[in-house]
Amino acid sequence: MPSASAAEAPSQPSSGNSVRKLVGRQRIAAADTVTPLPLASQPTDLLGVTFRDGEEKSTYLGDWMEACDTDGFLVMHEGHIITEIYSHDMTPSTNHGLGSLTRNVVASAIAILADQRKLDLDAPVETYMPELSKSGFAGATIQQLLDMRSGVSSSMMKIAQAMGWSSAEEGKPPPT
Repeated sequence: MPSASAAEAPSQPSSGNSVRKLVGRQRIAAADTVTPLPLASQPTDLLGVTFRDGEEKSTYLGDWMEACDTDGFLVMHEGHIITEIYSHDMTPSTNHGLGSLTRNVVASAIAILADQRKLDLDAPVETYMPELSKSGFAGATIQQLLDMRSGVSSSMMKIAQAMGWSSAEEGKPPPT
């Protein structure tokens, strides 16, 4: 497994594929019949769209995606794909680490629960997942986790250590 530098650009997209060294992966077979998503009659180039970033600076979407090493970006509107962009050798059929895809779905579900007042974003994560009380995530709020600011390094080995899958002294991934 690469050293902590694997969490830094530009090696991050390929280092994410090293997750199988820490935890197993299972290929999920496609259905017998795959229905492609419909494309918009006129796809839209969104790379020149500007928005205010976290520092309130006006930023082009394309520049932000490059700075964040975004490897796949898709926007749907009214059931049609209006923008689909890939980089870092990604294609529509490239296997992608589940964590990178899952966090968007989980964040959306958390936003819905917070909006319904069923989940407190300022509560410590162990309020909802007591098993994390003895991990590196103990004391981090749900909001800090959503912002990826829990204080736990994004290096896969550091995450494994924070979760108790291996100790810092051993420096080994968990048994498979």
